Amino acid sequence: MTKISDIGGEQALIRHINKKIKTNPDEVILGIGDDAAITRPPKQGKNLVLTTDMLVENSHFSKSTYTPFQIGRKSSVSNISDIAAMGATPKHMLISLAIPKDITVEYIDSLYDGITEETDKHNINIIGGNITGSPSGALVINITLIGETGKEIRRSGAKPGDCLMITGDLGKSSAGLYILQHNPKISKKTKDTLKKAHLEPQHRLKESQVLKKLSCITSMNDISDGLATETKEICEASNTGAIIYKHKIPTSPATDELLKAIQKDTKETALYGGEDFELLFTAKKQDTKKIIDTLEKQTGTTATIIGKITKEKQIYLIDKNKKTELKKTGYDHFKENPFDYP
Repeated sequence: MTKISDIGGEQALIRHINKKIKTNPDEVILGIGDDAAITRPPKQGKNLVLTTDMLVENSHFSKSTYTPFQIGRKSSVSNISDIAAMGATPKHMLISLAIPKDITVEYIDSLYDGITEETDKHNINIIGGNITGSPSGALVINITLIGETGKEIRRSGAKPGDCLMITGDLGKSSAGLYILQHNPKISKKTKDTLKKAHLEPQHRLKESQVLKKLSCITSMNDISDGLATETKEICEASNTGAIIYKHKIPTSPATDELLKAIQKDTKETALYGGEDFELLFTAKKQDTKKIIDTLEKQTGTTATIIGKITKEKQIYLIDKNKKTELKKTGYDHFKENPFDYP
């Protein structure tokens, strides 16, 4: 294993990383290697969309359970998911690292392999960033992702009467985290499925682009902090409320198997668990069949109506014949135990 100091320190590491990076000269005038990058402006009629997300060791991941490849890939996925939630196309990425002294060059190589698996797949240019030491000893990855779009999809467009919909199913990531923490007695197949969902999450960029082309999505958000939190964000931005039908929230057979074994409520996990990176969106009722059929035909991903938007500002959960106000939210870094799922 090679220490970073063995190859000449920070600047040598940057040069080493730069050898792995590809950029499109039609979009990037100047990439890594100067004080700042230079990119070509978006085409006429397009706007820039920017997001940033930070992953901190022992908060977002543990080196004891994640490989460096998985950490790098997750850092890409979480940012791409934010761009997807705006109905935008990711273009340029900046990566900043705070690195503990004991991390090897090979570890950083694998980390970047995870990042570039996603950037290469979606033609995203890595154009710069920063590298520094980490006095705390925690690995920190901060990514800024720049995208572009003609007309973005905001959280603020939901209207009373719109249907509340999601892609895929919910709860797998937090169920996978539970397995990593507790190792319950369930089938190996289910364990492997759920652990992979947590360690190797998928974004919905392709699905977002299909939804955008349909031109009938009124608002959208990605489910990174749980369905309850993301629904609240749409409602607050749109000055509306919502009703969620608990029995309509889709969950996977693997999630159901785990939660039954540990005697927990699967739908609660779907509501409050984070990092599913599915899309939560709204649309008029007359457009929902077209959305469901088109999404499944073009991407193989399901879309499910789970509720509706209301004039009343509160969010309610309908469980059989019981209606309760939904006040609890999902993942929060500042809770005493943010990983208390499911």
